[in-house]
Amino acid sequence: MFIDDVYSNGKKSDGDYPLLSTAIAEGLFHPRCKDSTSTYYPELDDLDGPLSDDELAELDRQRGLEVQQQHAEKQAERFDRRAKYSLDEDNKRIAQKRADEWHDKADMLGEKVKRAEDVNRITAENVAKSGENESSKRNIIKSTVVNKQALQSSTYRKTIDKLGEDEKISRTIYQQICEMLKHRSGSVYEDLSFIDSSTGKYKTRTDFNVEQKCFPSKKMMSMMRDAKPNTIIGVHNHPKSSAPSVADIDTALQKHYKYGVVACHNGDIYKYTVTGKFSKVTVDSLLDTVNDLIYNRHKIANYNELLDRALNQLKENNIELEVFLWE
Repeated sequence: MFIDDVYSNGKKSDGDYPLLSTAIAEGLFHPRCKDSTSTYYPELDDLDGPLSDDELAELDRQRGLEVQQQHAEKQAERFDRRAKYSLDEDNKRIAQKRADEWHDKADMLGEKVKRAEDVNRITAENVAKSGENESSKRNIIKSTVVNKQALQSSTYRKTIDKLGEDEKISRTIYQQICEMLKHRSGSVYEDLSFIDSSTGKYKTRTDFNVEQKCFPSKKMMSMMRDAKPNTIIGVHNHPKSSAPSVADIDTALQKHYKYGVVACHNGDIYKYTVTGKFSKVTVDSLLDTVNDLIYNRHKIANYNELLDRALNQLKENNIELEVFLWE
C-alpha cells in the first residue's frame, strides 16, 4: 500500500505508508511491468461485509422485483404512446386499457420494491466516517452497496484499459469511477463526470440528490462548450446496476459525447457510443431486452446468442453498446 503522491497529490503526512513516487523510482511500473494500482477505501470495509444466505436470497428477490417494475413501466409507456398516436378509436381505447393495467402493475411492484428496500435498509452508525459532507449516519441500502472486491481488483482496472484510452485518461476514468462509487455506495443517487480525452481535464458533480438521475453543473457545461467536438467522455454510476437508459443514450447524442460509461455498483461496466440519430422507442425496447437477458443470464441456455443479437440490433440503430460483466 502506498500514498499516491504522483497522480492524486498525496503527502507523506497522509499516513504511515511509503510514497508511490519512491516505489516508481525503485522500479515499479517499469516498461514491462505487469503491476497495476487501485484505490483503497478503508471506510468501505464495513459496507461490503459478507452476507448470509438469507440476505443474498432477499437481495436477489429485490432485484427481481426491480426488473419486473422497470418492465411494467416500459410497457405502460409503450401503450400510452399507442393510445395517444393511434388513428383508430377502438385501438386507442384498447391501448389505453392496457396502459392502465400496466401502470397499476408498475405501481404495485413499486410498493413491493419500496418495502423490500425498507427491509434491507440499515443504519451506518458503525461505518467509518468517509470525510464527505454527508452524515456518517445516513441510511445504507444493502442492495446498492458497491462491490468492493470488483472495484479493487486488477481485473476491474484492466477492464477500464479496454475502453481504448491512453494510460493517463484510463487512470482518470478509473479514479473518477472509484470516487463516485465510494461516494454513492449504499444509495440510489448518481454522480456524473466529464473527462476531456484530449486534455485529461475533468469536472464532476456530486451534489445532485434526485433518485437515479444526474445532471451536469454549469462548470461542466462550460467545459463541454470549450472542448473539441466528440472528445468528452461522460461517466456516471448506476446504483441498481442496469444498462444505460435511453435517456443516457439521448444525452450522449445531444451533448456529442465521445462515448459514455456506466459504472454499476455490482461491478459491471457499460460503454455506449452513439453514431447517429435513433428511434427512442426501438432503442428503449432493446435496452429492456439487454437488461432482462443479463439479469436472467444464468437461466437462459442461449444467452450469449440472444445478447449478441440485441447488441447487433442496437448497432443497426446507431448505438454501439459494450458490456463488461463482473462474474
